[in-house]
Amino acid sequence: MRTTEFAAPTLVPPYDRAMRIAAAAFAASATALVLFVSGCSDDEPTAQEAAASSAEAAISSAQSTAQSLQDKAGEMWDDAKVSGFVTVYRATYSTLAEGKSDEEIKAILVDTCGDISDGKSEAEVKEEISKRAENNGDKPSDMQVNTMYIAIKPLC
Repeated sequence: MRTTEFAAPTLVPPYDRAMRIAAAAFAASATALVLFVSGCSDDEPTAQEAAASSAEAAISSAQSTAQSLQDKAGEMWDDAKVSGFVTVYRATYSTLAEGKSDEEIKAILVDTCGDISDGKSEAEVKEEISKRAENNGDKPSDMQVNTMYIAIKPLC
């Protein structure tokens, strides 16, 4: 009796550009969902820490996407940058964003970029972010201010 050995076919996944884009979009969507769900719980400090960590991951993903958009979109990049910042700010810092208009949140980004381009120190910029982000007596924590600084600096 003869035995015939069969080699199992190897499947090579087609990692092309479309799949990478789809994977990045999925990761960004999942991160946004985590930010949204985390933002709903203001009572637990661990939720804030999780939101800050998720925000940093979202920021990193957004920066990669933003760089690609900037290369392709030219002038449209400014609107996308501001809209993205406003959306992430509202989702991540719901208490600080409550009652603020998009223009007021946009001013946090624009004014902070001005401080950075004027050469202010990191400590001075963070102090100004804290003042700008304050909302009806609610002040951002040091961790929130640090996260905002990390998010805003590359956008300038």
